[in-house]
Amino acid sequence: MTTDLAKLGILIVDDEDGIRNILDRIFQSAGYRVECRANGVEGLKCFRESSFDVVIADRGMPEMNGEEMAARIKATHPHLPIILITGLSHLVTRPDLFVAVLSKPFRPGALMDLVAQATSAGCRCCD
Repeated sequence: MTTDLAKLGILIVDDEDGIRNILDRIFQSAGYRVECRANGVEGLKCFRESSFDVVIADRGMPEMNGEEMAARIKATHPHLPIILITGLSHLVTRPDLFVAVLSKPFRPGALMDLVAQATSAGCRCCD
């Protein structure tokens, strides 16, 4: 796995426009390749059509929540790091699917640190 951020891909899946837009700007300005989707169905479709090194997903979304989307991704990519962001962390039923569960509101720096850790050398994200 490369450590060149320009080649690291992040998929952000959240139904809140504001969160998607802020995270998109933050990660792009840090040099990541970023794709954003508004729900789990769109996120899963995007994931299947491209390659990502980490997925950031909201838990509560219409059509397919973040936990269901993560379970489907893990079925084919068991080592891909997925970070869950949620305003209702007490409702998370499958924390084992995630490298981290981050409660909203969160500091963008905390999320960037988690992504950096998940994409660091030695992380087997693309198996």
